[in-house]
Amino acid sequence: MRRLALPLIPLLLLPACADDNVGNDEVASVGTLDADTTSSTDAGTSTDAGTSSDTSSSSDSSSSDSSSSDSSSSDSSSSSSDSSGIKFDMAPLPDGGLDTGDEGPIIPENCDQASAGETTVGCLFYAVDLDQNGGLENDQYAVAVSNVQIDTPATVTIHRKVGGVWQMQAGPTVVQPLSLATFPLPNNNQQGSGVKLDGTWRVTSDVPIIAYQFNPLIQGAASSDASMLYPVASWDYYNHVVHWGEGYGRGYITIVAANDGTVVEVTPVVATAGGNGVPAGSPNVPFQVMLNEGELAEVAVVT
Repeated sequence: MRRLALPLIPLLLLPACADDNVGNDEVASVGTLDADTTSSTDAGTSTDAGTSSDTSSSSDSSSSDSSSSDSSSSDSSSSSSDSSGIKFDMAPLPDGGLDTGDEGPIIPENCDQASAGETTVGCLFYAVDLDQNGGLENDQYAVAVSNVQIDTPATVTIHRKVGGVWQMQAGPTVVQPLSLATFPLPNNNQQGSGVKLDGTWRVTSDVPIIAYQFNPLIQGAASSDASMLYPVASWDYYNHVVHWGEGYGRGYITIVAANDGTVVEVTPVVATAGGNGVPAGSPNVPFQVMLNEGELAEVAVVT
């Protein structure tokens, strides 16, 4: 199996819902104009009493084609080693020899390996305190990281832009191999459509890790998000965002840029509200938003 490297992707999509009403299903297409790729990411949200978001990333989850095979069935007298039929649909593992090419380890052991593939394991992430429901917007927000390395500790640092300059907010914290660390962070959410210049947390590690965010962190909340963050190396240029159906809550998307001078084009299928740096949107009419590294834009449905 050969692992292909994709270009660095400058936005993250994080869909969720907030605290106004909406009566339609909607899909928004979001992309960057400087991209030349056929890859796409579908990100969706579903909710019961609150929000759920996937990252990517924007925020947000990638869809891929998969193959299936018919497997033969066997009765209790059949041996598990019977070769008469396929028992499991599994791809062959690399042999680990010297001739395996550039496949690399299953779990990347350094940041260069992590940047060469599309996985949830990486060294650079952006976390976002999403627009929550009602009073939960100000409850404790947190980022958690898991060190997936077997032998190597991870040194994790979290920064936030203050006056256009990245400043350390947490860490550096050493996370031991196969261990977890949680970083409670101050409230930093965006309310409604608009650009927030200091709206993200930049999470970095010196070895590949997995990162999550909890919005809010408190257990038993009626509305809460638990999102796995995609590292920047796994972001894409073109995304579809699917909003949930009728119910309580205002649909919105949150977009994050990883590079200065990012031009984001949004094509909503319903009317969206305008705000600071975000023009009002009309169905099927694209509009653009300009972002620099670490800035976010929220685009909310008109209620």
